[in-house]
Amino acid sequence: MRRRNLALGVVGAAAPLAAGTYLVQRRLIGDPRNSATRRFEAAFDAAGRAMATAPAVADSISKADTRALESALLPLQVAHKVELVDVLGADGKILLALRSDRYRDRAQRMIDKDAAKWPVAASVLSVNAPSAPTPSSAAIIHTSWGDAIYRALPVAQNGRVVGAILIGTPLDEALGR
Repeated sequence: MRRRNLALGVVGAAAPLAAGTYLVQRRLIGDPRNSATRRFEAAFDAAGRAMATAPAVADSISKADTRALESALLPLQVAHKVELVDVLGADGKILLALRSDRYRDRAQRMIDKDAAKWPVAASVLSVNAPSAPTPSSAAIIHTSWGDAIYRALPVAQNGRVVGAILIGTPLDEALGR
């Protein structure tokens, strides 16, 4: 039997609340979900940057040209072995959702129309004129179809954000279940 040591730590600063009370955020440092998000960030950093800066991606997003987006992103998805790719326009609408072959039977159900409301997506869509695509931190997202780890990158054109690339993996896959 393998032993697992868990440590309880305080993350960040205390946040002031009404009437002088404070909220302290705590997390389990040894929580496998936290290490899964860190592994995801490390493994797919290059993939996200390649997709966000690929030729024709920004122009295709601004024109909502899904065929051109698919032509540009599908080879990168396959080459980097990214399981979930969602492309959002600047208005937050989903333009394209790519799923790896293993999810072909349920790919349609694995699209969350509220993806723009996810913290990872909202943070990059609200960025003003990124000089280089800076990804959001990976986070566990509770989607309409289940839990997943997602990360988002802004896509810029002519000094303004035209959309976002979201890359992800189902949480069960990341945890090796």
